[in-house]
Amino acid sequence: MRFFLLFFLTFILNTGFSQCTDGNCVNGTGTFIFPSGGKYVGRFENSRLNGTGTFYYTNGNVYTGEWKNSIREGIGKLEMPTGDVYTGNFKANKYWGIGTYRFPSGDYYNGDWFNDKAKGKGRYIFASGEEYYGDFDDGKFNGFGIYIYSNKDSYEGYWIENKRHGEGKLVSSQGAIQYGTWENDILVKKTEITSSENVVRKTQTGNINRNCLTNNCQSGLGYYIYKDGSKWEGEFKNGKPDGSGTCFYANGNKYEGFWTNNVPNGDGMMFLNNGEVYGGRWENGILVRKEEINTDYDLEKSKPEPDLKINIWAMIIGIGAYDHMSVLKYTDDDAYQVYAFLRSPEGGMLAKEQIKLLIDENATVEGIREGLDFLVTNADENDVILIYFAGHGMKGAFVPYDFDGYENLVSHEEILRSLSGSAAKHKVLIADACHSGSLIAQRSPFSSNLEEYYQDFEKTQGGTALIMSSKENENSLEFSGMRQGVFSYYLLEGLNGKADFDNSGIVDITELFEFVNINVRKYTQNNQNPILSGDYDPKMPLGVVRDKF
Repeated sequence: MRFFLLFFLTFILNTGFSQCTDGNCVNGTGTFIFPSGGKYVGRFENSRLNGTGTFYYTNGNVYTGEWKNSIREGIGKLEMPTGDVYTGNFKANKYWGIGTYRFPSGDYYNGDWFNDKAKGKGRYIFASGEEYYGDFDDGKFNGFGIYIYSNKDSYEGYWIENKRHGEGKLVSSQGAIQYGTWENDILVKKTEITSSENVVRKTQTGNINRNCLTNNCQSGLGYYIYKDGSKWEGEFKNGKPDGSGTCFYANGNKYEGFWTNNVPNGDGMMFLNNGEVYGGRWENGILVRKEEINTDYDLEKSKPEPDLKINIWAMIIGIGAYDHMSVLKYTDDDAYQVYAFLRSPEGGMLAKEQIKLLIDENATVEGIREGLDFLVTNADENDVILIYFAGHGMKGAFVPYDFDGYENLVSHEEILRSLSGSAAKHKVLIADACHSGSLIAQRSPFSSNLEEYYQDFEKTQGGTALIMSSKENENSLEFSGMRQGVFSYYLLEGLNGKADFDNSGIVDITELFEFVNINVRKYTQNNQNPILSGDYDPKMPLGVVRDKF
């Protein structure tokens, strides 16, 4: 048995404001002062930060940019008292997309971001004049990249954790070339190759590249001048400009990014001669996904079109094999049953890639947090997030697998904060304090119309719903005769059709809770009382009934 408590926090941001001046607190433009001292000036809608505005944080940070449902989402600029400045795309309050980060040292990075870290293609310019451009991962040089040193030597090859590691080529400022293999930044194997093609000359930007008008540049760095006077400086493949680099157009514009067939192809930034800067994804010279970036910050720039498709993203957690708490019998089985339900037509036929399944040793603090990032990252404003937890609970927290008796808890506040930071239209958290279970018998094939199930999500208003297995002062019970936690047993019974009281073929959240509440209270003789709370649409669909379509 597990003692379980989970509080639901509403997400209306004007709750707790000490001031609201210069505007309407519900819709319009105004100033918001938080009790903590934080201050927001800008647009709001439905009592949330929506639109453009500036937030003055108590730690001295200042964010100016776009907001969506009270989180930083879109184009913005974050200035820190340390002198660090990030300008570019935000998602879920994090650096995400294309952006530029400038350090107090004078260094700066421009390129792809993922979850607050440099990841993808980018360029890092050191204050010393040294430069790296190529692959990044986890904020470090990882993959293939080109590094130009202050003495004008250059290295092009493979990197791991900011160190040369793998095959590469070192080119001196005098034109000497050393091919070889590096390990942990040390040349461990040399390969001697001499060729007249490797004449190195200095270009107008100060970088060391070959003149590929007079040399056969099959690979590596070089520069090429087109007939109209435009100039490419960067990578070459098979004798042609191909890869990462810079194109200086004859009209004064400049493009930095990836290049194929003599035009932009891939991620890149365009710097116009009028001062405008924008970036995005290019295909055959055409900008197919535009993402504005401007250090002067223009809030009215265009953004990518949203994905209108409805998807369900789920995290299923089942923990029973605790080291510092009593072992639970059935949690893993119940988690697998919920997983099987989501994979079935009744549950939406979710692809494996849409579900994060965490059982026992995988359900650590970090594992759960990574799962939350997975949900927030993938779910857009039309999507559904579902979290199911089966394990020990303590007041105000979930208990992960690696709980040591004192530390390593995941607070309910952290879970709900992640949900509030998601743009998803629907958010459902189902928590059972006591799980057990036998595997559901294999279902026979049947025909159902899932399209109507997903259309029902479009018809509802969305929101966040929390279904708890018991009140805060109650135990959530499991019985060996049922071989399943009481709550989970009736939860799955309801989802599989028994809660479809109106015979519509869709089990909505109100029907499901009514079914679970009646049966759990009856079975436990009112010793366990489930709870449903939150700001949600009562017609939110949670399952399709077999043979109804």
